Amino acid sequence: MSERITTERLRELIALHRAPFICGRGRPDGCGYCPTCEARRLTLAPLFDDAHLLAADLLAAREIIDGRTSPPTEAEVRAHANAGGRWLISCEGDAGRRHVYTLDRGWEDALGEVRRPGAGVTRWWSLDAEGAGCPWPVAPAADGARP
Repeated sequence: MSERITTERLRELIALHRAPFICGRGRPDGCGYCPTCEARRLTLAPLFDDAHLLAADLLAAREIIDGRTSPPTEAEVRAHANAGGRWLISCEGDAGRRHVYTLDRGWEDALGEVRRPGAGVTRWWSLDAEGAGCPWPVAPAADGARP
């Protein structure tokens, strides 16, 4: 995503959308024809102009929240480690319990989970250097083979 909508801009657009409005003809939802309605349309135009940015931000946030069920490639693990990132994983435990923990001992730790047969890892999330969820790492194209 090349462009992001700022939090301040998002708050401004929400305020524009929620502002009370009565058109020049006295209609609370607007008539669509009077000068007041035209001014309102022009005022709200940025809301529609920024809709694609809002949708892209929402999609990116959902991808971070959802994580992935497939493990990262070795190249993605290394690229993420080079950026200071870590991994959060969810595993099947004994007695039907699910365990969630952070792989923070370096890229070897994450590669061990990727390579370990029957590890039971059911979901992967990428974390940035501060431990917050972040977009999935992008590996150099030449190193993209799965382990």
